Amino acid sequence: GLDVPEKVTIWEAIRLAGEIDSNYYNTINPVGFVYSFAPIAGKQMLYPSPLTLEHWQEFTGQDVHSKRPFKKMPLYKFKNNIGSNMVKNGEFNNDMAGISVYGSGAEGQWDNSGKITGDGSLKIECSQPQPNRYTIIHAPVGNLQAGKKYMFRFKTVGSSDCGIVRAYLRKATAPYDMLTPVQVHAFGMEKQQHEFLFVPGVSDKMSFVIEVERNSCTAYIDDIELYEADVTVYNVKDHVRFEYNATDKTIEIPLDKNYVDVYGAKYSNTLSLAPFTSKILIEDIVY
Repeated sequence: GLDVPEKVTIWEAIRLAGEIDSNYYNTINPVGFVYSFAPIAGKQMLYPSPLTLEHWQEFTGQDVHSKRPFKKMPLYKFKNNIGSNMVKNGEFNNDMAGISVYGSGAEGQWDNSGKITGDGSLKIECSQPQPNRYTIIHAPVGNLQAGKKYMFRFKTVGSSDCGIVRAYLRKATAPYDMLTPVQVHAFGMEKQQHEFLFVPGVSDKMSFVIEVERNSCTAYIDDIELYEADVTVYNVKDHVRFEYNATDKTIEIPLDKNYVDVYGAKYSNTLSLAPFTSKILIEDIVY
């Protein structure tokens, strides 16, 4: 509990737990810093909103020198869209017709203040902010095919730097089964483009779903689009290597490609590892 031996804030308690620093975080989940606590020892646990690396550093004072790897391995390469946008009225030019909003303590309305692109956008306001609870925005997108690749995009801007948004495809009719994994992005007070690759495992009539965490204050959403797309999906194992030396002698490891490590140092032909050390390497190519 935060009350024993004396009352402290959650951020002070995390600092008192010890020093966490000099780490490299992949952050494939951009809000991957999850924590929970009991304000009173032995009483109910609280589960606040997860944090980005930057907010974790800012709020806790931990991981001051930690960072993301020098090079990020992309999960796919987009080539081009196929066909037309499957989302009707995703530009919100005149209204929000065809787009549904659901969630207790939340309201969705058309806004014409030009927050993102043009005059219109969807405005989401939460009168009862809650962590880890989401307002749902959804609309049907027609018949989608198993194994085909679909690019889903939209833009956001919020009244807070701590916004969280999730996206996925689901069955358009009851029981509304989720048909692709949930993907998570963070958003803030600057205009931001979000892009998600969906590859459904079944063919069915589907709806897109955007979920906005109810702790995200006021959020604006615009330019929602879903296209079938020509996309190359990368297998991360083909582009990343983890090498280690468990011996007491320096070893030489042959490399078949050009690589960079998490610091940005380049390696070609051979990697030299000192005793009891390791190295994470990412292929050094333009994706």
